[in-house]
Amino acid sequence: MRMLKVAFIDDGINENDISYKRGHKFFHYIVKEDSVIESNDKIVNSESHGTLCASVFVKYAPDCNIYDINISPNEKDSINVRNVNIALQWCVGNDIHLISMSLGILSMIDISELRNIIDTINLKGIILVASCSNTNKVTYPASLDNVLGVRYDSQYSLKNGEYYFFNSAFDGIDITTSLPVDHPLQYLENQNIKMTNSFAVPYIASRVCHYLMQGMDMIEIRKELIKRSKHIDCRGYYEFLKEIIPKSCETLMNDIPIIGIVVNRKLKDSIQHDLKELFREEGYLCALLDDKNDISKIEFSREWENQYNISTDEMISLIINSNIIDVLLVVITVEEFEKYIEKKLFDMYLVPHQLSMSNDSKIIDYTATYDVKVIFSKIIKMFDW
Repeated sequence: MRMLKVAFIDDGINENDISYKRGHKFFHYIVKEDSVIESNDKIVNSESHGTLCASVFVKYAPDCNIYDINISPNEKDSINVRNVNIALQWCVGNDIHLISMSLGILSMIDISELRNIIDTINLKGIILVASCSNTNKVTYPASLDNVLGVRYDSQYSLKNGEYYFFNSAFDGIDITTSLPVDHPLQYLENQNIKMTNSFAVPYIASRVCHYLMQGMDMIEIRKELIKRSKHIDCRGYYEFLKEIIPKSCETLMNDIPIIGIVVNRKLKDSIQHDLKELFREEGYLCALLDDKNDISKIEFSREWENQYNISTDEMISLIINSNIIDVLLVVITVEEFEKYIEKKLFDMYLVPHQLSMSNDSKIIDYTATYDVKVIFSKIIKMFDW
């Protein structure tokens, strides 16, 4: 039987304080001066984040070699994105089979290199299981494709290790799970310390470890996880998300400009994409609700509204509350334009010139020969940015 190589990217593991060890072997490393080196420094904290996560994994995983990669030796409560990238690159170069990472990054500003590394990890056949943030915002790398994103069932709708698997998750977080009743962190719960998304990751990683031992690849593992998942219908999934995502919509919808764009599909150019790209170039985190999902570009499909039987208003609420963004562009039809003018859902509109029949200051019309920079300047002036 082969010994799998499992990497924990965290703040270090104190293996002496982990029960349930059988044939698990630990190898300790540290990120230092832009490289990963072997570490002789012992982690003495029995409740370091990495130690707690590893204790959950060891309880349920088969025997394996565990590579403890300490990415924050001198930092408290912060994540050095460069150290994460260095640790992941090391995993690629050292034939790691499975990575358990109970941390993440909230801002997509820092993820360009991370995305490239994730692509390499996928090509190498390495499985990465990563944590959603405890605010349940979109989190990188957990929300990216080809990463198993995990959160803990804070609503207690699941029990004894049950989980939901969302095959096309809105926020990229595939799995929401409970922990088995005999999990090793019960003593924390007895102290009224709640379980977090961090501790859900090693439990799911332990399940993946069993599947890897059977020779399964990522596609087969996803199928197996889906097969064993507790069922929840589409509307139920939306209601679930609505409960766990922070309820700050009213505040955010006042703070974040929402721009409705009536698109003339006959035009060769796509004003929504041109405008989104210009916002990005100018340093704004701009989300787009149009026709496709790409969480790494903060783009979402309106097909979600039909699939999950939710309104445009509800979709906008999910996007705003689950993402860190500066502005949201929403592509709407002519019929919706007339409806939303009355509802006052949007802060302003971009409308093809031939359809603009209003002198409303919140409506900017554009022609087939539009200059996106001129339109951008008008928007910036309107919101006094």
